[in-house]
Amino acid sequence: MRQSLRPVEPAAPTERPGHLREAHASILCLTLSKVKGVVPNTPGRNDPCPGGSGRKYKHCCLASLGATQQLWQRLREAEGRLIPEVLEFGLTRAGKRGFAAAWRYFSGGTVPLEEAAEDPDFERLLLIWFLFDWQRPRAKIRCSTRQWPAKPIAETFLDARSLTDGSLEDRYVRAALAAPLSFAVIESVAPGWSVDLRDILTGARHTVLERSASQSAQPGGILCTRVLTVETASLMLGCGHWVIPPAFHNLIIDFRQRCANGALALDARDVKMRHAEVVDLYGHIVEELLNPTPPKLQNTDGDPLAPTKMEFELQCPQERAVERLAGLAYGHTLQDLIEDAECDAAGKVEYLVPWLVPGNRVHKEWENTSLDTIKVTSTGLEAEVNSERRATRLRKEIERRLRGEVLFLRQETTSVEALLREQAPEGETGGRPEDIALKKHPEVRARLRQMEERHWEAWLDEPVPALGGLTPRAAAATALGRERLEALLADYAYRERQREPDERVDIEDLRERLGLR
Repeated sequence: MRQSLRPVEPAAPTERPGHLREAHASILCLTLSKVKGVVPNTPGRNDPCPGGSGRKYKHCCLASLGATQQLWQRLREAEGRLIPEVLEFGLTRAGKRGFAAAWRYFSGGTVPLEEAAEDPDFERLLLIWFLFDWQRPRAKIRCSTRQWPAKPIAETFLDARSLTDGSLEDRYVRAALAAPLSFAVIESVAPGWSVDLRDILTGARHTVLERSASQSAQPGGILCTRVLTVETASLMLGCGHWVIPPAFHNLIIDFRQRCANGALALDARDVKMRHAEVVDLYGHIVEELLNPTPPKLQNTDGDPLAPTKMEFELQCPQERAVERLAGLAYGHTLQDLIEDAECDAAGKVEYLVPWLVPGNRVHKEWENTSLDTIKVTSTGLEAEVNSERRATRLRKEIERRLRGEVLFLRQETTSVEALLREQAPEGETGGRPEDIALKKHPEVRARLRQMEERHWEAWLDEPVPALGGLTPRAAAATALGRERLEALLADYAYRERQREPDERVDIEDLRERLGLR
């Protein structure tokens, strides 16, 4: 997903590192060596054609390209000449202290400058941001900007260098300066050829000629990049290393809505001046990707998960206890419980009383909710629930129904982390073998499919947090709601690709039912 760039032709001889002040010569050498990975890997017009014809590239394959492709090729060649020159100029102008200030902000102050080159975004994103964006922002940010220039280095470069007005190099630099660093969602891909992008912050759409990235790009993925356009050709310059999953799309919309005071798009110039905030948001997303916040595990009552086991001593006949507890098993009769009884290893009868309640306040399509299963043995009761609140509630129910004939013995709560370690040893994936085997049964698969269909039918009319509390049907009635819906469905589609084909949800059917087609 990243640009793979290197110089095509040597940059024109300019001031070399040895002529610079010793204070920042080392960082200049570092960045100039890294920039070889930031300039396009394309042949020059006079280079041998990579097709192997033995002719010059301009007389062979280049001649067969259309006007837009030829312009794109020339822009990439100009980029190969310009970026090292602008970078050397910028490092000379900013000095080590200035570059260190830019890196400190970009990295959140967590990585020493000496280790900067190890960051995968150092050459892909930082160097381009440093040249084309780095300037004092309008809004107050999290650090002092005393070392930051009043205007981008590339703009100062234009003032200081005598690029011919209207030349390809001049147009390239001006287009790159006008293009804001932003977030672009991949809408469609022509593998090996181009990528269609939509800027989430400005709403602008671009078809970017991109041979390498288009080979692996997936619709719904998000890039932190800038897209510059010269005449009919658009290309990316400075693309973040990390492809952002669609799950973060609505977070970026939230950022835009705060900045735009509710409008559906920001002006490109406004985004340009918010470059520091864009860098912050990208850093936050990357941190979440690398070190995700543990999910807040809850049951369907909204209680924090806390597996809790309770034990009681039974002081009445086993059958009487089952009879009195039968009322907890919604939808089951006492005869059902008797018929489902099992024998333990010693041949003694055990009854299992499911604690069921009608419906479910989270999943409206559910007929009932299983809160626990109570095991009734000849001497006692055992019950396991998944929250401490349910444990308190069940204990009251048992003691009320078996008043004077049951004695509470003990209660033990296990942490979720310990339970997961116990159930899924290191290296084991896919669940318990018996659960996997059970899911392969045609009857079970049909039942699961039916439940899933009912879930998605109900989902259409349930409030969704990612939609601002609106139901999908209600969200589809507004422009912002439709945009959020598309982002949400893109995330679902992204996740569905990880499942078996016959288990996937028909996202296109959901879109059609919501009127998004």
